[in-house]
Amino acid sequence: MKKNISLLLLLCTTIIIITLSFSSKQEERIIVDRNAIGNIFINYRPLESQSDREILLDILMKYRSKKTSTSYFPYESSKIRLTINYTEGSKPREILLGDFNIWYESGDQRVYEIINGDRLLTELNNLINKKY
Repeated sequence: MKKNISLLLLLCTTIIIITLSFSSKQEERIIVDRNAIGNIFINYRPLESQSDREILLDILMKYRSKKTSTSYFPYESSKIRLTINYTEGSKPREILLGDFNIWYESGDQRVYEIINGDRLLTELNNLINKKY
């Protein structure tokens, strides 16, 4: 009897650990290696100034994201206020900010929700308004 209870406890503990490891979402930076960033486009216009590029990368480096299983596609373009397209290494990525705040790699099924994405949108809008 004690052996059965011990096995049941071990089984329950194992199931809990496996469930928690799959359900816990690891935070990830939006940009991992700023030196691997290629061309950057904001709302589909190229960001050509090196100083603007550095400021943008400084801002993006502060923010983190979590992988999500929520489906955002297809989305209504009216829900997006700001897009940023860039490559990191050979991976094309897109950041969508507005009614929802995510980034994803083109051709990949993974989507990441940006933590404090509303704050990121505000910070970028302030930067754009000062500049233009």
